[in-house]
Amino acid sequence: MNDLKHTSSKELYIDMIIIALLILISLTIALVFLGVFLWSMKSGQYDDVYTPSVRMLFDDTKPKDDATQ
Repeated sequence: MNDLKHTSSKELYIDMIIIALLILISLTIALVFLGVFLWSMKSGQYDDVYTPSVRMLFDDTKPKDDATQ
């Protein structure tokens, strides 16, 4: 607490500007992430949640016929 008596008002002003700047930057980043999330929801990114879980169960390659070889 004794340090506050020895700091000038200009130093406290600069500290408050830095804190305000950091808050604004963090809010901007949060709003960007919120915008990206809402955009992905609107574009249908999360519509099909079942198919990716069973995609590995389906065979991608078709078996070759023995007559064509």
